[in-house]
Formats: sequence, C-alpha cells, structure tokens
Amino acid sequence: MAEELAQGMAAAAVSNWEPMEFNDARKASVKAAFELAASEGKLSMKEVHKLLFTAEERSEYNFDNFQEDLFSTQPKKKEEDTMCWEEVLKFLDDNL
Repeated sequence: MAEELAQGMAAAAVSNWEPMEFNDARKASVKAAFELAASEGKLSMKEVHKLLFTAEERSEYNFDNFQEDLFSTQPKKKEEDTMCWEEVLKFLDDNL
C-alpha cells in the first residue's frame, strides 16, 4: 500500500514540471515518495523507474533505457536489484 501511495504522490507532483525535468523541487517530491515506499531504505530498480518517471516519460524512456544508463554510470548496480536514495540521486545527477 505504501508503494502505491508513494507512486501516486510522485505522479501528482511531477505534473507540475516539464517532462524529464528534475529540478530541486521535483527531487524533493520524489524523495518523499521514495522514503514512504522504501523498505529498509531501498527499492527495486523497477520500482525506482516507476517512481521517478511519469507514464508518459516511461513510454519514451523505458526500463531497459533506464537500466542501461544506470549500469553505465554505476556498474556495481549490475550485481544487485535495489537502489537507495543516494544511488537514485547519483543516477539523476549523472544521467539527466
């Protein structure tokens, strides 16, 4: 239930910004949703992808694209399927 609520919060919040725009306000909104949904401070990569991007953004930037970009900047992520908030921020800073 927390994950669905967090995804709803993130989706509502991102409607205020341009597609693929991750300014400080959007990052703060996504962080709040991440913390609500995260179990032990981590989410699966698929959950992170769904939380970060709107349905429209995901239609153009699918999970395979996300994973490819993530692995190119954080190669150790190939060994695990979860991400903490610091890794999410690094992904955003390195790729978007």
